[in-house]
Amino acid sequence: LSLIHRIPLLPLLQTLLWQSATALITIFCLVVATVSSLRAQRLNRRLNYLSRHDALTGAFNRHYFDAFEHRQALAGRQRIGAIMFDCDHFKQVNDRFGHGVGDQVLIRLVQLCQSLLTRECHLIRWGGEEFLLLVTDRRLPLAPLAERLRLAIGRGPVGDDRGGILRAILAGAVAERRRQQALAGARGFHRDH
Repeated sequence: LSLIHRIPLLPLLQTLLWQSATALITIFCLVVATVSSLRAQRLNRRLNYLSRHDALTGAFNRHYFDAFEHRQALAGRQRIGAIMFDCDHFKQVNDRFGHGVGDQVLIRLVQLCQSLLTRECHLIRWGGEEFLLLVTDRRLPLAPLAERLRLAIGRGPVGDDRGGILRAILAGAVAERRRQQALAGARGFHRDH
């Protein structure tokens, strides 16, 4: 004996859909939650990056410096090498060529510096055209590093959209001080003219 029922396709699909509605809604909600979570994680990574880096140059910022100081204190490190420098006559660059070119000079300056630095070096945009380089490697002599940076920056041309060449000139101070005196001032001020 066999029973054969003929059920139209549309009512069959409707019945299956209604019986599966809870599972389908659950799957849809899980997909939405997963996408939202991934998006939130991506945005949090971006916010974390922006909280520690200068938006223009990509160098670390003062917030990173505060966290760096805290980590160094917790680690018991008493000595940090510090090199503070700025671009001489930077206002003249902005006045003569415009702030867009000035921004490009700062971006290129950071790129040049970062290409010469090791993992133990932390380049921080202190403000405007001022930069602070913190060095945690005690074996890395600061004076030769500062001179190497000065020479590289002095040679490093930065082209503007008018075809002119600008050079960012490093004025620097080298200091190796105890952690508490890292920002107290720099000795041996040098300016390229």
